[in-house]
Amino acid sequence: KRRTAADEEKKKQEEKQQQADQQRQACADSRGRLVTLQQGGRVYRTNEKGERVFFDNKAFADEIAKEKKFLEQNCKA
Repeated sequence: KRRTAADEEKKKQEEKQQQADQQRQACADSRGRLVTLQQGGRVYRTNEKGERVFFDNKAFADEIAKEKKFLEQNCKA
């Protein structure tokens, strides 16, 4: 029983570490997207047909707001 409990605890710790790693990666990705958006230039998404769809001013502002909100809610400064 002790081994099973220790194994379960180890598994829980590994899962917790994996979730923390995924969260750190998501925050790093979001910061990178925000920097790209703030630098300006032509930004686009690829639609379901594989075509480039360039952002207009509203979409550009919406994406910046979305990334900032994600960072505020999910990432430590």
